Amino acid sequence: SWQGSVTGDHAFSTAILEEGMKWHQLGMTNEDAQFLETRKYQANEIARIFRIPPHMIGDLERATFSNIEHQSLEFVIHTLRPWLVRWERAIWRDLIDEPDQDKVFAEFLVDGLLRGDAKARSEALRVQFQNGALSIDEWRSIENRNPLPDELGQRHYVQMNLAEVTDEEPEPEPEPAPLPPPVPQPALPEPEESSRAMFAPLIADVAARIATREVGALGKRASKAETDADMFDEWVDTFYDGHAAYVVKAVSP
Repeated sequence: SWQGSVTGDHAFSTAILEEGMKWHQLGMTNEDAQFLETRKYQANEIARIFRIPPHMIGDLERATFSNIEHQSLEFVIHTLRPWLVRWERAIWRDLIDEPDQDKVFAEFLVDGLLRGDAKARSEALRVQFQNGALSIDEWRSIENRNPLPDELGQRHYVQMNLAEVTDEEPEPEPEPAPLPPPVPQPALPEPEESSRAMFAPLIADVAARIATREVGALGKRASKAETDADMFDEWVDTFYDGHAAYVVKAVSP
């Protein structure tokens, strides 16, 4: 086989091709590899001469999603912008009539090239606007928009409630009057004293009725006891037997 004829003991020997076969080199010589490295260096040199990021001429060896975006911004700012400013001034000088030069100007809009970082630019402008560094018209001018009518966009605002810078700081509200001291409440009686005070009139009425009945009955029978003491004693025993039942009934709830 071909592998056996060029490996092992036959390594580095001359290969013999039969039946009209031709040899084609599949690998790359060191000279060719070095030549390709030279071509890559030339591409970087060309990009460096014209101030162009390497990825814009097809060299993506060290390109990432993040650095391509920033390299594109640098291309607009440091490569295109200086030339655009020169052309803008030349157009203003040579193509615009002198009476109109105070009202008309030329400007290249590069927002499309900067659109990839519009969020960061808007965030920076918002911070400056909220801290009074930019007015609305200045913000709109940076975004290539016309100013607001009636000079409404020339005001500056600060972050606190977006109040106008020229507005005077409002006076602080007066402190409320101190509340009157609380009125001391009378101490509630103890539960035992409260119950006693509640039932005292009822107890006094019952005791008065019991005493009145007892005194009245004894007073009537005492006048008759002078003639018959034994009969009075019997009556007393009978009276108090019934009087005890009356007392129980009177004091029962």
